[in-house]
Amino acid sequence: MNNQDSEAPLSLYQAARNMGVKFTKENSPNDKYITVNNLKFHYLEWGNSENPTIILIHGIAQTCHSWDFISLGLSEKYRVIALDLRGHGDSEWAPDKNYNIEAYSDDLHKIIEKLNLNNFILIGLSIGGKTCFTYASQHLEKIRALAIVDAAPENIQAGYKNMSKFMKQKDELDSIDEFIDRILKYNPRRSRQQAKGSIIHNIKQMENGKWTWKYDSFFRTPQKHIQNPDKIAKTLWSRLEKVMCPTLIVRGAQSDLVASEITEKMSNIMNNATIVTVKNAGHLVPGDNPAGFQTAINNFLNKL
Repeated sequence: MNNQDSEAPLSLYQAARNMGVKFTKENSPNDKYITVNNLKFHYLEWGNSENPTIILIHGIAQTCHSWDFISLGLSEKYRVIALDLRGHGDSEWAPDKNYNIEAYSDDLHKIIEKLNLNNFILIGLSIGGKTCFTYASQHLEKIRALAIVDAAPENIQAGYKNMSKFMKQKDELDSIDEFIDRILKYNPRRSRQQAKGSIIHNIKQMENGKWTWKYDSFFRTPQKHIQNPDKIAKTLWSRLEKVMCPTLIVRGAQSDLVASEITEKMSNIMNNATIVTVKNAGHLVPGDNPAGFQTAINNFLNKL
């Protein structure tokens, strides 16, 4: 292990400053738990509970900490709730291995009801984005605005296969640094320090001393695959047509999962949507270019 590997990760605040994220208060979140659908869910709550609410939903194989830089800035004006989806982060795994969008959306619905939330803003990345617009299509009266981040009814297949290949690699490694090496090979846009600061929330040490991912190992098995993608895409397109609230469609300029022509199609079929492309970002926009993403979201929120 070299000296670079052994360096302690930066504090959240210093790391955010290094990435150009703007904030004036060094807010920190509270870890909270809630039980719905017989599963215990973990979420981070940032900011003053009296402020308007923003709910953040991460992508597959990620955690609520994927939003830490963004939550830090948003929490100055908003109550921010960043959720760990079922089977991810510190939320429980589903015994029946039901990890489809309908299950995620129903969990979100039950959590929103239990927390008695109304007139909130939903922001979701990737599978989280699909979850958010699925929820929005079914609960039009609840939502103030929506941001769909590098998520669409149809994926670029090359990027999807690349992501699946990454997820299904050997999942028990001897050190944190081996995971960092793997992440940087898959996504070289991150600095090593940034990767180290984020990975620590998404892996756990096993009894044998090795490290593995926190998210459900079912996602890394051959049994996990999309059934009838054409039918799923048709369903998701029909849901987008029903979303009436102001919507921001965000795409990473170098995304290998969402094509620009697909975001154009999304905007055309939706009632009140605009598109923004974030430069220097791939699929994982908030992590690849948090400052650019923060600017895009703030510009959208300021017009509401």
